[in-house]
Amino acid sequence: MPWPPPESLAESTDSAAFPGAGQGIQPRTSHPSELINGLLGVTAFLWFRDPAARSSTARSIIAGHALGLASGGVALTVTGAVHLPDALSGEFTLAHALGSALAIVLTALSTEGLRCPHPPAAATTLVVSLGLMRGPLHMAAFGGGVLVTTAACLLLGRLAAPRRRDLAVPTN
Repeated sequence: MPWPPPESLAESTDSAAFPGAGQGIQPRTSHPSELINGLLGVTAFLWFRDPAARSSTARSIIAGHALGLASGGVALTVTGAVHLPDALSGEFTLAHALGSALAIVLTALSTEGLRCPHPPAAATTLVVSLGLMRGPLHMAAFGGGVLVTTAACLLLGRLAAPRRRDLAVPTN
């Protein structure tokens, strides 16, 4: 599929030199599977970058994303944005902005309070609070993705452990 898809760009009638001038680019709504790939990719990158960090433990990864999902859902509901189109395909409203702020605060407080910090959980909570991932099916698919990613990181970490020691840089 070519990027960007032709239907995602505004048609231009203003100028050949400046296509789309005055019309801007129309938002493209991501499919939830695209969002899952990005969120879990950051989780895997963080884990492989520093597998010994507290934020890279299986507990932090799983609990962090679960708390992000829950916080985003609470924020979406409390602000009433649950009844609005998602923030990318519809209009970005005050409810979306307040929901995003509330979701970040709830996620930060809960992950720190439970000692399971995981920075990618902030992205998870934003995706949910902006209405981009809704419903039990999307949440379950994402949860499954978190479990598979965590298992893959742990398995690959075991296989790579001897090699990591060989590549370690002394900290003199």
